[in-house]
Amino acid sequence: MRGRAEKRRAAEAAKAARAATEAMTAEPAMTGEGGSGARDDLVALISRLSTELPGYIEELAIVTDSAAAEERIRTVTEAAARRTLEAERRTASAGWWQPSELG
Repeated sequence: MRGRAEKRRAAEAAKAARAATEAMTAEPAMTGEGGSGARDDLVALISRLSTELPGYIEELAIVTDSAAAEERIRTVTEAAARRTLEAERRTASAGWWQPSELG
């Protein structure tokens, strides 16, 4: 289960990185005229990034939440399995149940 989660996180991170790279390398929406062209380009880029950044942060939060949820599920499942095995051991040692009965 862990390998799948890691692969999915890596794929989602790569997707977010590609989207961020495309946003930064795309042609700016506004191009300035005269001497203020570089400034206008910079303002346009900052404007675009400020608009798109919350989306990138949200994607990152989703990936992080997914990983945390998967880890929590794994931890709870392992704890439940340990409790079940311990209960089976106690039952077997008390003589109430024999493993051979499972068949």
